[in-house]
Amino acid sequence: MNYEVKAGTKLFSIVETVQKLDEPTLTDIASHLDYPKSTTHNHLETLKENGYLKVEDDVYELTLKFLDHGIYAKQQLRIARLSKGILDQLAADTNEAAWLMVEEQGYVVGVEKALGERAVQTSGRIGRHTRFHYHAPGKAILANVDDDRVDEILEQQGLPRKTEHTITDRDALAEELDEVRERGVAFDVGEAIDGIRSVAAPVVRDDVVEGAVGVVGPANRLRGDRFREEIPDLVSGAANELELRLRYDTT
Repeated sequence: MNYEVKAGTKLFSIVETVQKLDEPTLTDIASHLDYPKSTTHNHLETLKENGYLKVEDDVYELTLKFLDHGIYAKQQLRIARLSKGILDQLAADTNEAAWLMVEEQGYVVGVEKALGERAVQTSGRIGRHTRFHYHAPGKAILANVDDDRVDEILEQQGLPRKTEHTITDRDALAEELDEVRERGVAFDVGEAIDGIRSVAAPVVRDDVVEGAVGVVGPANRLRGDRFREEIPDLVSGAANELELRLRYDTT
């Protein structure tokens, strides 16, 4: 790896660390990354001079310049643009949170959401990258990519545990993905967050999975027939409508 690439890698590692740590100082950032303070300071100054960081009382924060990039990236996704009304209706029908998630570089990314009247706010946010096996949207997508891609993703990500319900065995995950293909929907029973469940269906166009539509809510409401029948029907209908829009909507 040449010097320019190494420098760029360090720069982005610093950006991610500023986002991750709580009120990080120069010392905090350098210590977290095990970088020399002088090197860290130089990169922080570069980011600050270009408008990507601000500092107050020695504490660094990302600026809203990143928001501009994020909004632009989202606007390039046709599926996100076409999904908004569908997610609004799904959230209204279920009174829960409705999400659209897509795959990018081996991770699942939430790109659009709508909140029903009783929706529970979780740690999920638009733009957050998560692992496929943690939740229903990820499993719905993973079940609809070829085996080589599944192997590649799992080699990259592994199957780390988030809760006591997280699937951490590849054979068990393979069995569940078979069930997802058979049912057409995926379920998550507290595998990402204790007490939170999700249901999702893939969005497939021309035999290529474009993403997944899902509903997320508390386990006390997502249970019984509502969890296994009512919400899956609504989610599948929303995913199908989005597939049709992708195929025929020219906007």
